[in-house]
Amino acid sequence: MKPMFLKQDQWMKSHRISAALVALAAATSGLHAAVVFSEPFDYTPGIDGLNGQGRGTGLSGTWTNGGYDIVAPGLTYAGLITAGNATAHNGGQTFRHLTGPAPASGSIYLSFLLNQESANFANFTLFGSGSELLSFGATWSGSGPSSTYSMYISGVTGPAAGYHDSGVGVTIGTTQFLVLELDYSTPDETGLHFYLNPAVSGTAPDQGDAILSLTATHTVVFDEIRLELNSGTIDELRGATTYAGITGVPEPGVAITSLLGGLFLLRRRSRET
Repeated sequence: MKPMFLKQDQWMKSHRISAALVALAAATSGLHAAVVFSEPFDYTPGIDGLNGQGRGTGLSGTWTNGGYDIVAPGLTYAGLITAGNATAHNGGQTFRHLTGPAPASGSIYLSFLLNQESANFANFTLFGSGSELLSFGATWSGSGPSSTYSMYISGVTGPAAGYHDSGVGVTIGTTQFLVLELDYSTPDETGLHFYLNPAVSGTAPDQGDAILSLTATHTVVFDEIRLELNSGTIDELRGATTYAGITGVPEPGVAITSLLGGLFLLRRRSRET
């Protein structure tokens, strides 16, 4: 049998594919490096199905406290890559530790998908060394659950302490994309910027587009997360050092650099023939 050789056009096609794969791998590796933690709730559906589960990325131990069901299918949001199922509850809290303290430099973006059945508690809370730091979503208002998207800052004094109302009423029955940016660019302060349904892209939203912005006069360092949910569904908990890390969309600069790298490889290989 004679050995088989690729024709020139077949060879070029194979190297175009290789270049594209190189570009894709470079962009994807950048996204993975940015991820601090993620929890897609990829568990078997069932009543009280979250209690004791321990998968996810950047998280240690298992979810504690019962009552959180695993439901299928998971929540979806236009443009956002999702996987697994979701968790639903009608009252209560559940906790999970990170593998270590989240980095406190640059910015960290936190996000989750939320579909509320009523205007009740539905929030994502950060803890540091066992102390509650802050919540965002539909939080405690000081007398009960907030009917608006809000933040509650715990364990500090000053203007950032307590309940903060965005003035935007919670949406019932439709999945929302909630994002909180922790901005560490100023020493001994943390800028807190709460976005509702920002564009799913590789470019971070403008802080001026936040529905609520605060400045905490201390550095927020967290190593534990909590869900508080009364009547609703939560999915896709994510934390990353870039906005692209939570959306899964490469930043424009990363995508262009990766593409140029692939084109350079293609051109170089072409010259070698």
